[in-house]
Amino acid sequence: MSRGSYGVRPGRQPEDGTRALSPILAIAFHPGFEPNIPMGTSFTEFAGYGFWARDNHVAVWLCLLVRQIDKENDGVEWKHELRQQFVESGTAYPPGCVYTGLDKFIDNNEKREWMITLSWKAFRELDALKGSITIEQLRALSEMKGNWEPHVTNSEPVSITFYREFGEKWIKLLEGNFETKTDPEWNDIVVKFHDFNSRRG
Repeated sequence: MSRGSYGVRPGRQPEDGTRALSPILAIAFHPGFEPNIPMGTSFTEFAGYGFWARDNHVAVWLCLLVRQIDKENDGVEWKHELRQQFVESGTAYPPGCVYTGLDKFIDNNEKREWMITLSWKAFRELDALKGSITIEQLRALSEMKGNWEPHVTNSEPVSITFYREFGEKWIKLLEGNFETKTDPEWNDIVVKFHDFNSRRG
């Protein structure tokens, strides 16, 4: 589950009449980063392990996965539900709250292997972009069917480097192919209940 500081989805107003924070204006701060640098970060977890990453990196990756699910279009109900979770998380997220739903939806080895295969397809799509994602491509990702409130805050093409790094960790997490560090950096894969997380959460 992703952890964060806000619990109101952008695009929907709280019942008490207060104004919901937009993902552009509401910035989460977490200890462990450089002082005074605002970072919206979420914890992506699966099977008791996970890692922190910038919200935008998680969101773009989820949207890339949605594109792959749409290409399959096999009518499987749980995949449709997973797709909608990815769309909602990838296009309308409060800072620090990009929830992937991996533990909820990927609950057996067959689904895990399917997700690993899907993830490699998304990874190859990233590599095909040859170094950067254009504004038009980012906008297309956030305007997919079923979205909540598409938004693109970038004003110039974005390097794929950080999205590739997130994708690599995502795949390692699914495969269980990683080693945990005794003194982890902020974005290393760690045990979910490591005291490192209690200091950041």
